[in-house]
Amino acid sequence: MLLETEWVLRSVYGFAPRQFADFVAWLDASPRIALVSGDAVRAAIAHHRAGLDFADALHLAQTDGEPFLTFDKALQRKAGKLGLRAEAVEKGPERASD
Repeated sequence: MLLETEWVLRSVYGFAPRQFADFVAWLDASPRIALVSGDAVRAAIAHHRAGLDFADALHLAQTDGEPFLTFDKALQRKAGKLGLRAEAVEKGPERASD
C-alpha cells in the first residue's frame, strides 16, 4: 500500500522525495498508525532521502542483508554507494529448444 501511496503522491500530486519522506515520518510518529515492517520502512525512507527511488529503497530494506538481485545497473551503483547489496542477475543457462 505504501508503494502505491508514494506513486500517487509523486505522479498525481507532484510530491518531491523529501515531501514523501516527511509524510511517512509524520505517519510513523502518529500514535494511531502502526507501519507494517516499520524498521524496513524507516530504512527505506533514509535511503530515499539519500537519492534512491522509494520502491527500490523499500525492496532493498526488506532483504534482511541478503543481496537484492536486479538487472538495473544504475540501482546497483546507487545502492553500492549507500553500502547496500544490489547485485546483477546472472544470466542463466541457455534453454534447449523443443
